[in-house]
Amino acid sequence: MKEQIQSSSPTAPPTEGVRQETKSAVKDAFADAWLAKERGAKICYTYVLGPIELLRSFDIHLVFPEISSAQMAAKKTALPYIQKAEDYGYAADTCSYVTADVGLYLSDMKHPLGRVPTPDLVLNDTLCNTYYKWSEITQDFHKCPIFTLDHPVRMARKNYPYDLEALYREDRAYVVDQIERLIATCEQLTGQKFDMDRFRANLDLANRMGALWCEIIDKTRNRPSPFDAVLEGYNYMGGATTLKGTEEGVVYLEKIKGDIDQRIEMGVGPVPEEKFRLLWMSAPCYPYFRKIPEMFHKAGAVFVYTPQFMQPTRGTYRMQQYDLSRPLESYAECLMDYFHARNPRKPPQWSMGWVGGGGEIDNQLQLMEHFGADGIVYHAIKSCRMNSGSLADFREHVSRRGVSILMLESDIADPRFFSEAQTRNRIDAFMEGLAEKKLLRSQSVGHA
Repeated sequence: MKEQIQSSSPTAPPTEGVRQETKSAVKDAFADAWLAKERGAKICYTYVLGPIELLRSFDIHLVFPEISSAQMAAKKTALPYIQKAEDYGYAADTCSYVTADVGLYLSDMKHPLGRVPTPDLVLNDTLCNTYYKWSEITQDFHKCPIFTLDHPVRMARKNYPYDLEALYREDRAYVVDQIERLIATCEQLTGQKFDMDRFRANLDLANRMGALWCEIIDKTRNRPSPFDAVLEGYNYMGGATTLKGTEEGVVYLEKIKGDIDQRIEMGVGPVPEEKFRLLWMSAPCYPYFRKIPEMFHKAGAVFVYTPQFMQPTRGTYRMQQYDLSRPLESYAECLMDYFHARNPRKPPQWSMGWVGGGGEIDNQLQLMEHFGADGIVYHAIKSCRMNSGSLADFREHVSRRGVSILMLESDIADPRFFSEAQTRNRIDAFMEGLAEKKLLRSQSVGHA
């Protein structure tokens, strides 16, 4: 790995071309979706880990509700939509992605980035329990069919009494059968026959994008890190997800990689002097997307990894490539391996975005070592119990291993659950502790 040490160098913002590419990748998707609806294309609402490559092979235009809600929040326009949903009857602790989306439905589909077309199909994915109800809500509002893609879950541990390989083969056959039924559904919806060669071509593009994305993620191992995994990384990820399985997506990531390589050559990064490297665990607070990382930047801290990076590669930082010689079976494996353990000594791919180790705690420690991190920031999301429920336990167990941990609380889309003063105080105290810990470590090394 190539490393460069920075001493008070200038920061390195993205080039203007890359900045505009990143902004337009998501923004253009809204305009393209409306144009697609007007020319008679079928619209499918799917989630970011859905079967994107398969749907694209039918010329079905994709709308990602999560990205739609995140964009509302990032534009600081989500709250009126959320409040409209609450006035309609939704509880304040419902996933704010969902309530923002419901507010959109109640606002004649007028989004800050343009009108969103209504769906002809909703692809429900069982990777998140919220998707079940979200899909039903979408169906109730728009009177469209739902197709549910079920992922078998196998969280095997040591001394698991069953033959995991045999179960895996059964589960794979189960998922392949669902994929074939989804193909039949898409054929009926669009009037097009399934083209296996086109599907293979989409998988090949996804493979190329996945390989580029993994290269980009690994660039933060350089010192200084060429980009901040939260402030810039999430923008890159949004563009990569929106363009997944397309030629445009490959070109987009090649431009991102070229820009990052240029920064590495210059020896510059997001802060004038990189003093600390951190992992960010969980999704960001989109209403204050820039403000929170910049609080860390003032102390010379940069985020070098977040497990959300796994989304464009379908659930793993070390990407599993699609096997083009057996596309349906390989596609099923990539879909199901997100929550499936074939080996009790190897956790599922979801495990904080890392394959390896013997469990969740070990995986986080491996990530810290791999990216040279000094600490971990957990972000507990008020309206996402599934994402946040385990963070307090992680904080306790990981901190016992000597890791510096900070817990922040806010929300992915609802700005009412963010306190700037409280967040700033916690960050300042955490960074002071990290600085003292690093000083004591350097003194002990010096005495030795």
